[in-house]
Amino acid sequence: MKSTEPVRSICATNLLAGMCEWVWRIPVTFLAVTYVKMHLTDGSSLCLPCDMTVHVGGKRTHGRYLLLRQRVEFPGDRPQHEDTPSQPLDPGETWKEQNQPPKATAGEKRQNRQVSPVPRSVTNSDGNGKVDKKMIDLNMKPQRIHEQASNNQLSCSDQQRTASTSSSAKKEEKQHQQEAMRTMKLVFISLLFLSVASHASLALRTQLHSLSESSNSNNYLTTQELWFNQTLDHFSPFDHHKFPQRYYEFLDYFRTPDGPIFLEICGESSCNGIVNDYISVLAKKFGAAVVSLEHRYYGRSLPFNSTTTENLRYLSSKQALFDLAESLNLNLNRTSGENPWFVFGGSYAGALSAWFRLKFPHLTCGSLASSAVVLAIHNFTEFDQQIGDSAGAECKAALQETTKLVEERLASNKQAVKTLFDAAELEIDGDFLYFLADAAVIAFQYGNPDTVCSTLVKAKNSGDDLVEAYAKYVKDYYLGTFGSSVQTYNQEYLKDTSLNKHTGSKIVFANGSQDPWRHASKQTSSPDMPSFLISCHNCGHCTDMRGCPQTPLSLEGNARNCSSPEAVEKVRHQIIEKMDLWLSECHATFLFFMLFSTSHAHLAPRTLIHSFSKSSTNSNRSLSTEELWFNQTLDHYSPFDHRKFHQRYYEFLDYFRVPDGPIFLKICGESSCDGIANDYIGVLAKKFGAAVVSLEHRYYGKSLPFKSTTTENLRYLSSKQALFDLAESLNLKLNRTGVENPWFVFGVSYSGALSAWFRLKFPHLTCGSLASSAVVLAVYNYSEFDQQIGESAGAECKAALQETTQLVEERLASNKKAVKTLFDAAGLEIDGDFLYFLADATAIAFQYGNPDKLCSPLVQAKKDGEDLVEVYAKYVKEYYVGNFGASIQTYDQRHLKDTTLNENTGDRLWWFQVCTEVAYFQVAPTNDSVRSSQIDTRYHLDLCKKVFGEDIYPEVDTTNLYYGGTNIAGSKIIFTNGSQDPWRHASKQISSPDMPSFVMSCHNCGHGTDMRGCPQSPFNIEGNAKNCGSPDAVEKVRHKIIEKMDLWLSECHASGMM
Repeated sequence: MKSTEPVRSICATNLLAGMCEWVWRIPVTFLAVTYVKMHLTDGSSLCLPCDMTVHVGGKRTHGRYLLLRQRVEFPGDRPQHEDTPSQPLDPGETWKEQNQPPKATAGEKRQNRQVSPVPRSVTNSDGNGKVDKKMIDLNMKPQRIHEQASNNQLSCSDQQRTASTSSSAKKEEKQHQQEAMRTMKLVFISLLFLSVASHASLALRTQLHSLSESSNSNNYLTTQELWFNQTLDHFSPFDHHKFPQRYYEFLDYFRTPDGPIFLEICGESSCNGIVNDYISVLAKKFGAAVVSLEHRYYGRSLPFNSTTTENLRYLSSKQALFDLAESLNLNLNRTSGENPWFVFGGSYAGALSAWFRLKFPHLTCGSLASSAVVLAIHNFTEFDQQIGDSAGAECKAALQETTKLVEERLASNKQAVKTLFDAAELEIDGDFLYFLADAAVIAFQYGNPDTVCSTLVKAKNSGDDLVEAYAKYVKDYYLGTFGSSVQTYNQEYLKDTSLNKHTGSKIVFANGSQDPWRHASKQTSSPDMPSFLISCHNCGHCTDMRGCPQTPLSLEGNARNCSSPEAVEKVRHQIIEKMDLWLSECHATFLFFMLFSTSHAHLAPRTLIHSFSKSSTNSNRSLSTEELWFNQTLDHYSPFDHRKFHQRYYEFLDYFRVPDGPIFLKICGESSCDGIANDYIGVLAKKFGAAVVSLEHRYYGKSLPFKSTTTENLRYLSSKQALFDLAESLNLKLNRTGVENPWFVFGVSYSGALSAWFRLKFPHLTCGSLASSAVVLAVYNYSEFDQQIGESAGAECKAALQETTQLVEERLASNKKAVKTLFDAAGLEIDGDFLYFLADATAIAFQYGNPDKLCSPLVQAKKDGEDLVEVYAKYVKEYYVGNFGASIQTYDQRHLKDTTLNENTGDRLWWFQVCTEVAYFQVAPTNDSVRSSQIDTRYHLDLCKKVFGEDIYPEVDTTNLYYGGTNIAGSKIIFTNGSQDPWRHASKQISSPDMPSFVMSCHNCGHGTDMRGCPQSPFNIEGNAKNCGSPDAVEKVRHKIIEKMDLWLSECHASGMM
């Protein structure tokens, strides 16, 4: 913090000002105690709230909302980190084995907490604890644990309490509850500080509210525990550790076979069942099943045996969102139909609900974000101000006077005043004052304002001791009825690491008028993201789902005790209307949840990478080659790894219309980025008065995080990390004026997929994207690639190619050295590498718009009875290696194993992405193939293992789950493909109103034709299309691109989403 005075001055006027000295000391005391290093906004890096705002958009999930205002760092500003990647956790000491059941904790009743081990069929492990490399079968029958679960629910996940047990049982359960609360609060505080924000005056504990262990069974729809194995780190390309995660399902109202499934998200607390609140009314109305997943690290979903800071590295909202994605359709799809999903959450879980719809729109029809705290902020002063507003003048004055009196007594006799509140154990005054602040807050947050206000106002009017009156309220209500624990405010207790008992769309936001958290929620409505405010005297946190007050629990969220039941029911009616509409749209358009298990194969990695011949470079080919640099975050998904690396970028401002012109972000893909190519983007920039920025992909070219490319060093190479690079790079140093500029994103091939995925995952940062030849579908056996080559070649050329392949295979069997030497490829010792080299040489002619270079000589040679192999060898050497500039060495697995940095390092890098994320194995079809049948799945998998290690394999299903494949559910994305391009079958070719897809049909319309023209070698300045088989077909698509860009950019201007 630059200064403490602004915080002090704000606190001086706050309702419970006594806690402010502690708040002011947070970075020094609290964070030091919990071993958390705050990443403060010192101008050199993104602050955590900025990180979250960029990731999910804050309140403006529907708009472009940038909080990126860091100082641009250049080489020399900060020393580059050493080549020492983070060491993996020691599984022998800290890892909780996936086949190890959650243990009952101290204080639990063992007979009621017995858990059977998760069977090996569920854990995917062998007897030695070795992790199985197969994907989890989410439709498998999970093990059901028959036991009585405890009811110590927290936050909006469970905020109610009933009393019915004996005093001795209460005491025992109370002790267990306090012990369990310690671990959960430590975990939540870590999550809040590491992943969401440091809400300075945000009472951390007021999000946590436990149910009494004696809660009535009617409070739950089900408490029957189910388990499945969850991925520990969704963002590591080769960490396949799992941990057992708990979930619940309730099927009593499920309308078989096509009823919807409601996913109720558990938040920052133990999840001990599905609470019988308003979701049961909705489930009954819609014939829905209800599934609830416990948040990682909370309750019994424990990855490790302790909560050391190191072990909490995988605790974040980003990991939790992917948990939800993997958990969908756990074992409910027992019929042939796919069921539409709708997501629910309150408070932090409400934010997860909104963010899940934002990040995974292809997996859900909509979401309800109740009291959703979607805005990450540092100094949340509005929280305290709302308490004052909700209290009213009389009660506010009494609370302020009480606070003043407490502070005075603390100064004179702190032991006496703390003892009065049964809080003598809180040695740090800040902890004690925070405890008192939360005690006041909870009355307003959960709909019981009269419990505190009536007591204090009456005492003030009667001249009674306000501190004693407040102490009675705290002990009777906050510690008694509500069930809070003094111990959970003790920093010494929080140190204990042992385990104890958008563009968003179709998101409903709901908030209570008296809820202090509503100022961190979205309160402005838009057509596809309505926001409803429930106004009444005691309408608080999650009132739409929980009713009011929330202690004790109102079954089915009964609102009769709200001061205005009509206000609550009106909002509920609006929620039902939206759900009805969005679920019906899901049914009508078949946008149901899908787990992709496509069996395609491997996209010849080399054919994606096209570097123009060095000899053809000239100044007209590039808009700019001037290198610029800034410091990029190495790991966007680690809560405390703040290492940076130098990332290269370029900018071209000649056509920029100051001050409000758009900015075009041209994404560089899987190769060195040596400038901004002067292709069709130059024409578009001139037309729209746009600046052009181009960012080099991490690890490629000169954007090198490490000094070598060992498999361990490649752990941060992924499309997910690259997308966040793009988000951080926006507005680098172009905003030299006081206006925000609209951004539009461009990419071709893999970078075309990045363009589409960026718009999908960061819709608030861009007005739209062009995804040219975008390979958005990850596939294993991509046999369609070879089939398209055959179709594009035509009957005569295809026959000649097939005969050539057969002849090569025969000569390989008899004299492999001679045939390889004929192609100048004797260095390719592995036959599969050699055959792959020949297959790519064929593919490139069709992919980049030069089919006649290959087909004409081969067809003629076949007619003339010439040696097809020799004619083909001439084409390969003269065109593919000579004119096109391919390197034979890049096909040699020995070269791919080389971890030193050199000009061909990109080959190894792209293969790593192929072997971990997307596969695209370009295998020969079973019948009628052009390429050799020896290029099969085994060849590719063996290559991955030989080059990168035994544990490397492509997580195709996970990639498609994350992005949606060809069922991508984004908006304002233009997809374009050439009719002859073999990659188009991995792109989106079906149009929708907000995601048009155009195919350019002509004899040589190939990969990226809309941006590059045809053929693409030699280079066409400004993407000139005059040499395309049908220039009109290309220009027609370009005209449609301009129309969409014009519309979406104007909508950005009109709505202020800039």
